[in-house]
Amino acid sequence: MSNLEKIRAMLDKKKADSGKKGLENSIEFSTSQIEAGKEGKIKIRILPPISEEDAFFYRTHSYNWLTGVEADGSDKILFSKKQLRDKSGKLVKNPIDKLVADIYLSKDEQMIKEIATKSKRKRRFYFNCLLLTPDGPQFKIFVDSTNKGEVVKKICEAMAIPFCRDTEDGWFEEIAFSDEPVDLLDIDEGYDISITKMKTGKENWDIDFKVEVSKKERGLSKEEKKLLSERVDLEKYIEYIEDLETVEKYLRKLTGDEEVTSVSETVSKTKPASKKRNEEALNSDELSQLEEDENSSEDSTDMTEEEVMSLLDDW
Repeated sequence: MSNLEKIRAMLDKKKADSGKKGLENSIEFSTSQIEAGKEGKIKIRILPPISEEDAFFYRTHSYNWLTGVEADGSDKILFSKKQLRDKSGKLVKNPIDKLVADIYLSKDEQMIKEIATKSKRKRRFYFNCLLLTPDGPQFKIFVDSTNKGEVVKKICEAMAIPFCRDTEDGWFEEIAFSDEPVDLLDIDEGYDISITKMKTGKENWDIDFKVEVSKKERGLSKEEKKLLSERVDLEKYIEYIEDLETVEKYLRKLTGDEEVTSVSETVSKTKPASKKRNEEALNSDELSQLEEDENSSEDSTDMTEEEVMSLLDDW
């Protein structure tokens, strides 16, 4: 073995060990962490929700990806409520969502491209599961970061249950049910599933996911049942910013105008912020996820009338 081959082997081992360490230390496992191809296939067991009265085994949480708003010029994933209370206690629309909707209605192509497309509200889908590895089961919160819930949608198809695009708003989407539905949530007679990421083109965001149900049902082992106690309340898993002033602060940083006081004023005078994204401040998982989320077909410069009006509706 040459010196170069030895170095390569040592670095490959360090890389593999680093990946395992990160996987063990993180409670989350995201679709962006799955490597494309057969070698990246993962096997999981979906766990039922904590409450037997909960109809959803998953929950959606929405956020705005704000470019260059942090002090060091890095991006921020902002989880903030769709409605916030002003100083008088009145519920008002989230000003960032309002800005995005107003920009789309303005038909300003530059602002749509530079601000609205990147900052419009997106979703992640979360569910409790066991990641089944050669070293044994690990409890994880699976994060489907595809915005449209491509993995969760296929799971719902396999179980022949309605798919909810947004569990907070109750936005259901029609899907094709399997002719032979299976119960993937039963701890005694359920099924494991395998998930494979497939490349469909040259770009990072040209991906699809294949969900395969195991041929045989099986009950959870004693070791696996012990991990049921680690399940989290998915509805409360994400901590949202509920302070209007904090959201307005990020709005001003997003627009690059510290003096702006209203959304209408922003639309009339905004110039895209000149701060360059500090990609070094984001880890590789976040960068991969950013590319998948921001550049998916959903994130074109088009926004349906229904989506725009949903952001503008009075409450």
